Formats: sequence, structure tokens, C-alpha cells
Amino acid sequence: GLTSNMLEDLYVDEKGTLWAGTLNGLNKITFDSLGNLQVRTFTTQNGLPSNEIYQIKSKNGQVWLATGGGLVKFHEQPENKDSPAPILQSIEVNDEERKALATNDFSHEENNFEFHYLAVNYRMNGKIPYRYRLNETEDWEYTQTRTVNYPSLPAGDYAFEVQAQNEDRYWSESTTFEFCVLPPWWATTWFRLLVVGVLGCLGYSYYRYRIGLVEKENQIQKQITDLEKSALQAQMNPHFIFNCLNSIQNFILQNDKKKAVEYLSRFAKLVRHNLNASVNGTISIDEEINLLENYLALEQQRFEGKFDYEIIASETLKDKYMEFPPMLIQPYVENAIIHGVSDISRKGKIEITFSEENDLLSVNIKDNGKGFAQKNNPQKKHKSVGMTITKKRLALLEQNSNTPVQINTLVDKENNPNGTEVIIQITTKK
Repeated sequence: GLTSNMLEDLYVDEKGTLWAGTLNGLNKITFDSLGNLQVRTFTTQNGLPSNEIYQIKSKNGQVWLATGGGLVKFHEQPENKDSPAPILQSIEVNDEERKALATNDFSHEENNFEFHYLAVNYRMNGKIPYRYRLNETEDWEYTQTRTVNYPSLPAGDYAFEVQAQNEDRYWSESTTFEFCVLPPWWATTWFRLLVVGVLGCLGYSYYRYRIGLVEKENQIQKQITDLEKSALQAQMNPHFIFNCLNSIQNFILQNDKKKAVEYLSRFAKLVRHNLNASVNGTISIDEEINLLENYLALEQQRFEGKFDYEIIASETLKDKYMEFPPMLIQPYVENAIIHGVSDISRKGKIEITFSEENDLLSVNIKDNGKGFAQKNNPQKKHKSVGMTITKKRLALLEQNSNTPVQINTLVDKENNPNGTEVIIQITTKK
């Protein structure tokens, strides 16, 4: 609280008052009964001819000062506790003066504020200390200038407050200007509530969309499961089982035990393969070939060798392990036997080829029967349930959204039907 830390003289008068002289003014230091000190300063603002105090003496209670302005017989004046509050002269917003403010609300773009203020105290010779703050929760900022600038205020409520200090270091009452910088429209409460509402609606719509997809996937999966069961029933249909058992009975009646045992063994393997495939849900290429091998051998024996068959796997598949849904190929092979080569005059031939094309398993089933147009004669009472189910399964599984199954009628040189070619493309798990 001293006028300066550089002391020229230190003196204790008869009353026990400590006086400190500096080049910036005189300091009176008193102590109460508890030892607490109080400092009162005197400068040219209090009437001294100079702030340079070189020496202090007292005689009979009278204090004398040797100053840069001469000898002074010092008389202490009562403290002036009245400090006039400063006047807010003008306010500039975005470098534009606002004299008469109709409203204290400003847009978010009007955020550059400059305050001009002035306190009147003739004793201070214009060297009046000021302090200011923007909110009562902030600390005071001290200055001797009469201008304060806030170049970029964020949105919010403010109360600019400024005080002036008199010669006895008493602060005045505050001069206050309350104002508000409004937020931009995208930062207002109503807009945020609107955004929250829109996002909530979008989130709910997406939730309903996802629920719809899940329900649709569950429905498709249920259809697939039902079709899997139907495929097993269609593949192992009662007519085929009856024919197989009837053939075994004929071998036994003819006392051909070797053929009966061989036929029965193949029939048992076929039934076991079908059951395993239906339980596991997937089948490998080797297992599918074994299943078709047993099935074709049984049918070849049942039709007394009316056709030959061949199953070919390309070289690219020999070192690969692939799995795919079961019972997709057998219905087309059955159709080639029953409606293709079983009732033609020449020797029948069925050729099944497995290959890989564009990461898909391609299965080619070719026969030299009557052709697809003849097979699907409307006069025929038989309806190929297995093929219909397989087409639906391939569509549901989305094995190939373009052409999962291609059926082509083969012709001879005279352009007469000479067989059928079925191409199936299946997505596999490697």
C-alpha cells in the first residue's frame, strides 16, 4: 500500500506514528491495539508541492517535510470518502457509436463493444484510477485509461461495471450498463429443440425401418426353413421310397441276394445322407457328389440300365472346400431321369458338371431326353414340386439375383429337341 518501495526516509513522531518518505509521496502508517496496520498516502493530489519526500521531522506534534518543492509544514486533512461515480460517455458497437439505445439486445454479429467513461475529480489532475468488469462474478481489471474494448463477445447476458478511485483511495459506486448478445438462430433453444425433435423422428423412423427389415428377414428365414422341410419331403417322396423298396423285393423274389444287398446298402446311404444334410443345414461338394452318386445308381438299377451317368468336378474345385445349402441339385437330376431319359427309345445319358465361376459354384445338369418343352407338356399330370421349391429357395437365399437357374432345350442338327441343360449358380461358404 505504499506509494513506492524505494524509501528516502523513515521517521517515528512523538505519538508513535510511523512516517515513510518516498519519491512518489508521503505515507502515514498507524497501528491499532492488535498490531494491525493502516496506510494513508499523501501526494500532490492532496496538496503537496511535490511527491519527492527526502526527510521528515516533527516538533511539538507538528510534522515538517523536506520535499523537492521546498519545506512544507504538513497539515493532515480529513479523509475524503466521497468518490464520484464515473459517467458512461458513449458506447460503440461494431465501431458505430450508439448514443440513445432503444434496446439493449444485440444480434450475434453485433459483438464488438467499446465503452468510454469519465470521472470528475479536480484534485487528481486527470490521473484517476479506474476498475471495471463485465460480470459481477469476474475479478476487477485496473486501468487509468478511459476506454475499454471487447472485440468479440460470445452470446450471453452481460453487465459492464466501472468504478473510479479518489485521492484517498476510496472507490466510487458502480456505473453499470446491462446488455445481451443474442445467439445465432442455429444456437437458439427453439432451434435446438427442433433439431432434437427431427433427430428423434429420424431415429424412430430408422428404428422402425430396422425393425421392419428384421421382421422381413425373420419371415424370409421362416420361409427358407419351411422350404427346407418341403425340399426334404419332395426329395425323399413316398413314390421313390416305394419304388426302391419294390425293387429290393423283386431282387429277393428272384433270389438275387447280391443285388438286393447292394441296392439296400445304397438306399440306406442315400437316406442317411439326406437326413444328415437336413440336420446340418449345409453340405460339401464331396458329400453332394456322393449323394448324387447313390441316387443315380439306385435309379439306374431301378430303370434296368436305361441310362448312363457321369459326375465331373473341375480341377479348380479339387483343392477347395465349399459348403452350400443341401437339396438344391437333386430335384433337377430327378427331373432329368423321370421326364428326360426314362421313356426314350435310345440309350439315355445324364452328365453333371461342378465348376467355379465368379466366386459362385456352377452346376451343369445335361441329359439327352425329350427336351424341356416336352417335359413340361400340360397333358402330363405330374408336377415337379422339387424344382418349384428349389427355385423359391434360390430366390429367397439370393444366390444370384439375376439368373439363379437357367434351363435350355438342346437340339440336334435338324433343330429337333435332343435334351435339356440346366445351369444352377449357388453362393458357397469357403
